[in-house]
Amino acid sequence: MVPQKGPYEIKSLRTILIILVILAAIISLFLPLNIPYIIKLAIGYSSVGFGYIIARVVKPPVEKQIEAPVEKQIEAPAEKQIEPPAEKQNECPIMMPSIKETMLASINCTVKLSDNTYSWLDSIPEKDRSKMWFNKHNEAEFFHRYESELSEMFAKAIQEDLSQFFLNQNISMDNLLKVKIYKINYGSIQIFSDIAFLAPLAVAYELLKIALELWENTNKTKQMLQTTGQALENKFNKFIRSKLELIAPNPPQDVATSVLSIKSDNISYVISSFKNMDTHKIQLQVDLSRDKIKLTNLSEDELALSRIGIFKNDTPQNEWIFPNSYQGNSAKIGPMDNISLNVSDFVNCNKVKLNIPQDLPSYIDCWLEDIKGIYLVKFLLIPGSFEQTKRLELALAIDGDAITLCNTAIDPSSIIKNINLGIFKSKAKKTNWYYIESYQGMVDALMPHHTVRKNFNEFKNSTENTLMVKGEIPLCIDCWVEDQNNSICVFLLYLKV
Repeated sequence: MVPQKGPYEIKSLRTILIILVILAAIISLFLPLNIPYIIKLAIGYSSVGFGYIIARVVKPPVEKQIEAPVEKQIEAPAEKQIEPPAEKQNECPIMMPSIKETMLASINCTVKLSDNTYSWLDSIPEKDRSKMWFNKHNEAEFFHRYESELSEMFAKAIQEDLSQFFLNQNISMDNLLKVKIYKINYGSIQIFSDIAFLAPLAVAYELLKIALELWENTNKTKQMLQTTGQALENKFNKFIRSKLELIAPNPPQDVATSVLSIKSDNISYVISSFKNMDTHKIQLQVDLSRDKIKLTNLSEDELALSRIGIFKNDTPQNEWIFPNSYQGNSAKIGPMDNISLNVSDFVNCNKVKLNIPQDLPSYIDCWLEDIKGIYLVKFLLIPGSFEQTKRLELALAIDGDAITLCNTAIDPSSIIKNINLGIFKSKAKKTNWYYIESYQGMVDALMPHHTVRKNFNEFKNSTENTLMVKGEIPLCIDCWVEDQNNSICVFLLYLKV
């Protein structure tokens, strides 16, 4: 609501009436001459008096508020916006998928006060015992008071010893193991926890496989539990004794006993899931100029490229056939190493060398192929542009139920957006892929070091049929992954029995 205003705004009704009365008084002076002067004067004074009365009686109204005029226009209705809660308004608008956890086993711990502690409590004189907040009849209250400290001590000890257990086998878990307490009972204190691996199976497949095989070794597991249990009991005793000393002097050295137990039923399920899983990753940087192409292996594993090809066109392409490209030699790139290739060394089927013009825009698509994938990296070189850089940092795994995709980038700004997924299934190895023929899905965004898992039944083809895999294994599963830069990866995987 805004006040309606104009260039000559009249403020009130009183102003209008006063102006009219003054005009009437002036006009009365110019009445016809045959009217006596005294009558003219009376009419004038009457007008002035009437105006004075009006000025006193009529009060100015409150300025009227009216709707501002709205310009007429026809507009498509906007999508309804829902205001987020105040505490959410500063959050990143991109939804970050949480890191998937794989539960390996459960470790439980029971802590009790020892018989020596109860004997010590009985030995305290009655007059002193009555002043104590704690006695042998309210053991639960004692453990409840120190629940936080005891639980933290338990989780830290188990987590450190588990990491050391694997490190002794030359396996670094790199902060991937987590002890998660999910329940505490009182009386004596019982701590129930899960040992979780902070990643999906696909991300650290080989590492976790070795770790689980070690874990299944019963003798090593029992030895680790025995060592950890004794060390943990010593820590519990030291802490509990320091608290009992505040109640009464000279508590016994062994004030508490503890028992560790492990339940590892889930490990056999985890290991069995490896039997039909297949994984692959690509960590590659491509730097392209008009003279050179530089390939950098960002992985700690050797990268063997069996075919390297370059397509040059004046317009964007949506079909690539390797024999139609300018082809280079195969190459092996060591871990964290790079190679640099001359563009002029790439030749087509007619033995013509590749030349990228300086004065014309060129759409350059690089075909890179290893034993488990074909990677198409697209560039647009315009006049005056220099070297361009693009990265492929993806890991992908399939099992009997789903596809898991991981962004392996280290740079926190390397968010992969608008990911188009396509799945091709066949009994024999494919040699060509048409995206329209695939079972398709989509991922909005994938943050660095995060994963997303999509079940096969979430994928549909052009006729709205859902992807079905169970009952058809063994099966070739080829996965088309296309990101916002239109870089395309086709992972060639195999779902085993």
